[in-house]
Amino acid sequence: SAWLLKEYANPFMATPAISDAVLRLFNKVIPKVQEKHPGTAFGFLVYANTMTPPRYETVHPSIAVVGAPLAENAMVPTTSETDDRRIHFRKCFSTWMKLARRGYIYEYDPFVIWHGVMCPRVELIRRNVPYYKSIGVRGMNIESRKSQFAESGLNILVYSRLFWDTGADVDDILDDFASTFYGPARKAIRRWIKVTQESVLNPSAPIFGNEDHNIELIYTAKTMAAAEKVIRKAES
Repeated sequence: SAWLLKEYANPFMATPAISDAVLRLFNKVIPKVQEKHPGTAFGFLVYANTMTPPRYETVHPSIAVVGAPLAENAMVPTTSETDDRRIHFRKCFSTWMKLARRGYIYEYDPFVIWHGVMCPRVELIRRNVPYYKSIGVRGMNIESRKSQFAESGLNILVYSRLFWDTGADVDDILDDFASTFYGPARKAIRRWIKVTQESVLNPSAPIFGNEDHNIELIYTAKTMAAAEKVIRKAES
């Protein structure tokens, strides 16, 4: 069938694209559901083998598409013009957004499961959210755990503030975060965030998946040494 052609597959997850097949099912089921439950809305996860936009099927007006960038390098902004995976996701999801009336993003944070180790992705978020809003994305769902505020709290704060107001000053958000949670150590913590951001934007290798061993790609010996100095200053 057309949707199983090799050139129509997601090139980064080795899976055949089945977007048309799944949409065909949706388009048959939705009218029957809405006969009994008028106004019901449906979500369609744009992810893995449904990342590729459909060739033949239409997106029902009651469907909201939800883009999940799992196969992408977590430390590269969606707006990258050099990362093939981000370019692929951007091309696919922007097309989906033109086909659907509503769209959202399904994020993962912490993307890398480090069990309490902070992973600020502020500079990525600063770039990603305005782009998402520019193509009509209405909001975001973040897969996380309430026990991991240390890892994700800052990221989720910046996400929520920017989705509420894309023009918000991210540096003001960081100042508020540092002052609220660290008080007298706020200046040192702001410096620590800057140190980690430099590594997040320039990891020693691309980061895929969410395993603990990826921590060494961000927290290199050089980053650890710089961060250690800042933390000691904060403690004093």
